[in-house]
Order: sequence, then structure tokens, then C-alpha cells
Amino acid sequence: MAVIPSIHHPNGTVANGLLAHYAKQNVPFTVHIVTRLDRDTSGLMLVAKHRYSHSILADSQQHGEVTRKYRAMVEGKLKNKHGTFRAPIARKDGSIIEREINTKGKSAITHYIVEKEFSHYSLVSVQLETGRTHQIRVHFSGNGHPLLGDTLYGGATTTISRQALHCNELSFKHPVTKEWLEFYSELPVDMAAVMKNS
Repeated sequence: MAVIPSIHHPNGTVANGLLAHYAKQNVPFTVHIVTRLDRDTSGLMLVAKHRYSHSILADSQQHGEVTRKYRAMVEGKLKNKHGTFRAPIARKDGSIIEREINTKGKSAITHYIVEKEFSHYSLVSVQLETGRTHQIRVHFSGNGHPLLGDTLYGGATTTISRQALHCNELSFKHPVTKEWLEFYSELPVDMAAVMKNS
């Protein structure tokens, strides 16, 4: 589902669901997205309940104190089994959605480790150092390894119907208690099924 309402997705978003939950609980919170996900990316998200927490968490994120790790299935086998993509990302000319590697773009840094190789794809663990729109998808596609199912950036849909990308780890310092919190999420059913059938 989409994270926030838009022209194409006015209802049924994560934000809509949270607001409905808050109303049902009769609590005066609103929705402040700290770490968002693309519509067809699964996994963990960080959402603040009010502006004060959001400002603290957003500042923490800018200082690299919000850690996000992903697992992705990318086409082919990477030459280097671990490495870092350092390539700026910008909006692609003529598109309001698509991004591309472009020297005029904003700095983008993606670290990866190949976990396992299969006949036609690789399972990789990814950690973001920056958080640009479509960053993981653009970096892997731009280096010849689009994510399985990612039609926007050249991925095949023969094994999965969405981009095979899942945010499996999220950690951050609580904005009030200052306690370090860590959350984990297993691979979703569709990605697990691709691995089982490989």
C-alpha cells in the first residue's frame, strides 16, 4: 500500500490506517512519517505520533542515527560480493516518478553484501547511508542488477510481481527515553516463496 495519500491513492494508505486507529483509540495523535517505503516495498517503517518526536527523529536520521537494513533479490551475480555504490541520484527528465544516476543529483551511498547466489539472481543485504527516493532500486539497476519484479527499473516479473525489496531491520534512539530500540522483520511470503522455489 502507499504510505501517504496522493491523487492516485487517496485512500487505503498507511497514513489513513494510522489515523483511523488513533481515532478508534480516542488519542490525539497524527501521522509524521520518518522513514517511508515505496508502495511495493515491504517491511519496517518509522512513524512519529507528533511533531516533537518527528523533529528529534528526523534530526537523528540526518546524523546517521537511524539505521535501516534491507534484503533485496537482484538479477544476476555481482562481481564484487560486498561493496558500496556511491552515485548521485536525480529525478529523470520527463518523469515525476522515475529516478536515475546523474552527476547533477544528490549524493547517494548504498552498502551491500551478497548473502546467497542462485541460478539467475542474488540475495543481498543492503544498508543505506543516505535515503534518496528509489535509492536501492536505482543503484542496483544502474550497475546492471535490477531488483526482481521492479518493472520501473528493468526487473523481470517472472518470479515475483513487485520489487523484491524488504526493510528487515530498523534501529533508533527513542526520542523521549533515549533508549536504543531495534526491530526485525522476516522476509515476506512472496520473497520467501521465490527462494523456496529456486
